[in-house]
Amino acid sequence: MRMRTGALLLALVGTFMTTQDAAAQKNFGANAVAMYEWITGPAGDALNGGWGGEANFFIQSGRMRFGLGGGYAAIETSASLPDATWDKVNIYGMVGGVFPAGSRFRSHVDLRFGWTQLKPDETSGAGVEKASGWGAGLVLGVEIPLSPNFAIDLSGAGEHFNITDVDVSAGDIDTFGSGWSWGLRLGLTILT
Repeated sequence: MRMRTGALLLALVGTFMTTQDAAAQKNFGANAVAMYEWITGPAGDALNGGWGGEANFFIQSGRMRFGLGGGYAAIETSASLPDATWDKVNIYGMVGGVFPAGSRFRSHVDLRFGWTQLKPDETSGAGVEKASGWGAGLVLGVEIPLSPNFAIDLSGAGEHFNITDVDVSAGDIDTFGSGWSWGLRLGLTILT
């Protein structure tokens, strides 16, 4: 399974690379988004959803983008846990591509891999420790150019995270160590 996934990623990168203009100019860019994120999978029994944001910094060469980013979301708990929020933090590397789709829109895709942490609010009294691990995700979206250097970004994101086990038995919920997060995002992309 891992070899197939690796081969697919290499094929995607190769496809992006072969479609680039050899004389393409390199640009630096940044992307900032506000998002609503919700949790499913094993962690979804304990956690619902909440508001957050992300910031990414990247180099764009032709259609390819390579960069680093990070995000934060304040996730609400389910009704059976003490009334509190959990902090979801992630830091990741990314590789992606931008595809002109006519004069008004540019579609984009980003693959991500990095570190993820879930941490309950200090005031929850739940006695649950923070849990960290890895996360891998995909962002699909469209950029609507406002000028050559600015674009509105409308996108959706999905991430699978695998963290150390979190014992939430105080809320009569099974221990979890993984889950999925899904996000709807609105933001701004800047190219220099």
